[in-house]
Amino acid sequence: MNRYLPVVLAALLGLALTLAACEKKEEKAPPKVSVEDVKKQAKETVDTSVQLAKQERDEFIQKAQKDLDALNGKLEELKKRAQGETGEAKDKLDRQIKNLQEQQQVAGKKLADLKSATGDAWKDLKAGTEAAIDSIKKSFQ
Repeated sequence: MNRYLPVVLAALLGLALTLAACEKKEEKAPPKVSVEDVKKQAKETVDTSVQLAKQERDEFIQKAQKDLDALNGKLEELKKRAQGETGEAKDKLDRQIKNLQEQQQVAGKKLADLKSATGDAWKDLKAGTEAAIDSIKKSFQ
């Protein structure tokens, strides 16, 4: 009997391996997707994009308003300084103040337009608002 034991074990092992190899693996079918599922996901994606754009716009408006407020403070300081001057120095400061006030009005208008812009239109107005604020900043340097 001991003589046949290795042969029997080898045969059983071979049989087990053959059965294991022949066993069919069950593959999961991909989940079914309906038109409604696609529409729902598309709507969620659009809603998220709209919220992100609004958040980006609001953050830019806050930053731009903060910059304009800081520039307004500098302009007020310049006006006080001009009051203490006389002659040519006062005339030069008055011209600079007038120029800065005009730039400030342009930047304020652009910011107001930006606040009321919807959709992607605000992105076009953003560049103009940034340029107007940057122009005022450069005037103070």
